[in-house]
Amino acid sequence: MIARIGWLLVAVIALPSTAEAASGTLRGYWQFYQNQGNYCNASGGQTCNSAARYTEAEFNTYQRISNSKVYIKDQNNVVIGSGVTSSNGYFNVSWYRASTPSYVRVYWQLEHKDDRFRVRGSTGGTYAYWTSTITVSDGESKYTGVWNVGSSGSPSGIANIYDGADRMWYDALNYSGKMQAVFTGLEIRAYPTDCPTACAKGSQNRIHMPSGAEFRPQARILHEMGHIASYKSNPRRLSTGYNYPTESLGGGGWSFTSNEWRATALEEGRATFFGDVAFYWQWATDPRTCNSTGPCSTSIESSISCSGTVGRRALQMDRYMWDIYDTVNDGETVSANYYAFFDTIGSIPNGFDWGEDESGYVNSWSNAIDAWDSFHPWEWRYAMLVHYSGAIETQTPYFNNCMGWF
Repeated sequence: MIARIGWLLVAVIALPSTAEAASGTLRGYWQFYQNQGNYCNASGGQTCNSAARYTEAEFNTYQRISNSKVYIKDQNNVVIGSGVTSSNGYFNVSWYRASTPSYVRVYWQLEHKDDRFRVRGSTGGTYAYWTSTITVSDGESKYTGVWNVGSSGSPSGIANIYDGADRMWYDALNYSGKMQAVFTGLEIRAYPTDCPTACAKGSQNRIHMPSGAEFRPQARILHEMGHIASYKSNPRRLSTGYNYPTESLGGGGWSFTSNEWRATALEEGRATFFGDVAFYWQWATDPRTCNSTGPCSTSIESSISCSGTVGRRALQMDRYMWDIYDTVNDGETVSANYYAFFDTIGSIPNGFDWGEDESGYVNSWSNAIDAWDSFHPWEWRYAMLVHYSGAIETQTPYFNNCMGWF
């Protein structure tokens, strides 16, 4: 059975105060056609084993829709029951009504069960998939089958965005107590036209995912959720000084290997790292990252020769963060917990001086950049050592990853 897509307004559940005249239960599964790239590519020579959290065995297969709200609606499109899917996509939802409905449908509206995030349309309207009509009777517990979203010939972009966000939450951000406390209510808008690639709007608690961003998770949905997590750890203004040495905000966009002002490169590389963790455990020997709809060829662990302005690249910032986090012996003894990164961001003092959270700005009323390279990686090293309660020294991975070259 193939579900269909539509736009709906979320109805309010209104249950009568007296006992319902009719009730029942519907059971079944929701699943989607997985089409996201960036999986661990063992057949292409990548070392995967147990350290890989997303493998090619999942790619281009039906996977279950996990941890999502589902609704039962009657023939009048009124909600008569609500519940959630489990980690394996299973739902078991009761419905209640004053009389037995002519038929019902089960709706998936791309909403995380704990309200961590939701996927919406380009202007905030509700996306939904629904089942075909299901006949029910009073007191019945009915198995409805497996409901598919998308297919090999037409994979659903929004379903893949939802899965990427769900993976980012459960396989990464959820490991931070700070994120458990503050990461909620994120709205992910699909197919707006204001961001050419994708963008995170921290103050609005929103991500915009244009067409073409659905199937490249590491550089898109995981990366943008990394930006939101960074902002929620410490709400602040972030520099957008791309394209070193041009002294103008924005312009030219972002890539893993472009030269950027170091404050921007740090934030971009760190956001990428936050998402990399959703795909690889700390002990991975061959973790990779990229902006691609296929498997990644760029190794996070590979070393390069320090020369020129290599320290200005987001990729090197990503490698610096990964070496702080991982347990692989590559010249340093640091192995920080994932939550330490968010706690460090939150511990940085407010202000505009060196080492403070808006050190790149002149003052509280001006958007002019004073020091284009602030907040830079050496300030990050200082924050982890001095401000974070765990006092983590990252000097060795800092120099191992050419952070001193700029």
